Amino acid sequence: MRPILILCVLLLFQSCSWLGSKGVILQRPLQKPYKVAVIIVQDEVFESSESISESDFFTKILAEELSKKNIFRYTILNRKYSLQSFDHFQASLLGIELMDQYDAYLVCIPKRKGLNYRIELRLYQSNPTAQLISVRHNSSLGNSYWFYQPPEGTLMDATRGAVDLLDSKIKKALR
Repeated sequence: MRPILILCVLLLFQSCSWLGSKGVILQRPLQKPYKVAVIIVQDEVFESSESISESDFFTKILAEELSKKNIFRYTILNRKYSLQSFDHFQASLLGIELMDQYDAYLVCIPKRKGLNYRIELRLYQSNPTAQLISVRHNSSLGNSYWFYQPPEGTLMDATRGAVDLLDSKIKKALR
């Protein structure tokens, strides 16, 4: 009876990571991007949070995780886009604007729901504009917390999960 209980608990924790992370390679073969512009698109909850530094905290965590993985050289652009106005057409216009300076651009969409976050990362090729990879990590489905976790902790976990998945998808697409 005890081994079955241990197996069920292990499967529960493993299934959390399966549910919380999703990623798709949309275009193959993939050429490794070298210079990437990072654009942050915010939803209304993220923008209007009581903590002024939530956006800055996300930017800092994202920069740390991208630097740790050393996936590509990047520049975080100091522009804020609203999620309502950002669609495929806006992404295409952005690609045309950035194609002289960057090989690709990474669109980051942090969404907050209560204490949990869903981080979506979309990697686009600049010239011609095309979406290459899409990944997302949800902290409510992908992380198991035994005790109360402050929003900063779930934001960090969601960002780390999304960047880890982006790294693995890029490596898989380059094989």
